Amino acid sequence: MAAAHPEDVRLFTDEEIGFLLGHRVGRLATAGRSGKPHVVPVLYRFDAGRNSFGIGARELPGRGQDRLYLRHVAVNDQVAFVVDDFVSEPSWKPCGVTVKGVATVHAEGGELLGFGPRWLEIVPGWVSSWGVGTDPFRPAVPRKA
Repeated sequence: MAAAHPEDVRLFTDEEIGFLLGHRVGRLATAGRSGKPHVVPVLYRFDAGRNSFGIGARELPGRGQDRLYLRHVAVNDQVAFVVDDFVSEPSWKPCGVTVKGVATVHAEGGELLGFGPRWLEIVPGWVSSWGVGTDPFRPAVPRKA
């Protein structure tokens, strides 16, 4: 059963939405039965209307869409996801958005997002950002759905 989408909750600021729509690569953290963490860079699409992230991969020769993060989510649906960036000139300015939430693996439909058929959907329940419409060195204030 897919997680409920908190469409009625304003989870992201306008600046965060713009930032997330302007990027395509993030880092996904998962853990399987062993509890050992795994972090991997992934392609994503952000759906601001549904407050969700679609993550996917293309088919690879000899392995298809088999990915460790998909196997992890099958046994532990709790994930963390980070999209970050920085401007180094003229002054260093880090910025990014971190979410924690529930992930669901979908067997089809990823082609609509630019991936292979299988894709992962993250519905965040927790959001934090730094340097996105704020001072990058001010402590972040997390928000929950």
